[in-house]
Amino acid sequence: MSNEQQKTDQIAAHLYTKLAHVVNHGRATDSRAGKTDKWFNLELPDSEVLSREDRERYKAVSIPPHPPPLELQVLLSVPPAPNQALVYAAADAPRLRVEPVPRAVVLESWALTFISRGELDPDLPAATTYKHGISLFRSVFSLLRLLPVWR
Repeated sequence: MSNEQQKTDQIAAHLYTKLAHVVNHGRATDSRAGKTDKWFNLELPDSEVLSREDRERYKAVSIPPHPPPLELQVLLSVPPAPNQALVYAAADAPRLRVEPVPRAVVLESWALTFISRGELDPDLPAATTYKHGISLFRSVFSLLRLLPVWR
């Protein structure tokens, strides 16, 4: 594996982890201070959203078999309510009890999939890929704060 391909694989692996960090930072209420992830010129708290096992899965994306898509879901936890029932109230219909009572509601779903286009383009240096990642994550960071789920 060439040095350029190793750099590209490293950048690709950080694309996966950075997406998890950006979504977690934009949606979770836990704001523990600790290490800072500075990849793609976007400083965020380094969280353990992805386990070590999950991070290892995305280390070498250029070598088959390719990793599965990274799928993230933002859930709204619905705590059990004693002596209360969840009902659906339509405008012209009687109220209907919702069964079974949901424990969580999916608010957002994010997916990142690696699609191989064959050989690594020798005219596209890893630095260019990194620069595209910077603009991508700044856009995702802003989008997460514009969507209605924002904290």
